[in-house]
Amino acid sequence: MLLYMKNRRLKFAKLGLCSNCGKEREDKEFHLCFKCRTRGNKFRKLWRSKQDNREKELTNSKKYRLDLHLKALKKIALDKNIPLICPICGCDDIKILEINHLLHNGNQERKNLKDYKFYREIIEGTRSTEDLDIRCRICNYIYFLEHKSGNKWIIKFSRD
Repeated sequence: MLLYMKNRRLKFAKLGLCSNCGKEREDKEFHLCFKCRTRGNKFRKLWRSKQDNREKELTNSKKYRLDLHLKALKKIALDKNIPLICPICGCDDIKILEINHLLHNGNQERKNLKDYKFYREIIEGTRSTEDLDIRCRICNYIYFLEHKSGNKWIIKFSRD
């Protein structure tokens, strides 16, 4: 039954119709017609109004974001043939590692891309990883401050 529904929705989408009911869409930007969108919004609001469901949604979105982040970091490390650690201090905690823009254009890119599109483009390979690097949050911030101030900070990390 599920395969039938999936194939039916795919067929409607290819024809440019509402993928839910098969009627003509008013706005080609959306995959659903106005009636199906509003009906779906009502069910989502009702589902989200329950506290247990809201907590489930939050934990699932956190897991999704962390999974995308990890996949993007692995893709950069694989493309550059580097280990998945900060090259300056040697930190290997995935929750602290960040993507560093070597051309200092991270803020512009973040404004242009919505949601997790930046991560998805890296994973899919549509965005080049040549101007990206992996650093921990602290080293990434120091790199940012060095760029802003023009001074080179010399910080030596010691491993005990």
